Amino acid sequence: MKTVWSTVPTLGNFELPTIELLCTECDRRGRYNLERARAQHGDEMTLNQFMRLVANCPRDGDERRPCRIGCPDLAYMFTGAPFSDKSYK
Repeated sequence: MKTVWSTVPTLGNFELPTIELLCTECDRRGRYNLERARAQHGDEMTLNQFMRLVANCPRDGDERRPCRIGCPDLAYMFTGAPFSDKSYK
């Protein structure tokens, strides 16, 4: 049985019009247009690769103080946000 997380999330299967990224360590944040990201990097680029690319964090790869860039919408993309009527499907 194939589950939602049986494949790595890519730009091609991200469903929202914008990709919101934020770092829980340094409070850097940004919004990126999905169609522009797909045009520049292709549908097969993983969200992790995209996040690392746009973050351009000097701590990327530092095991003592790693980069904490993330995409809050990714957790709810397939299930909807808890305690709200907001559905991402």
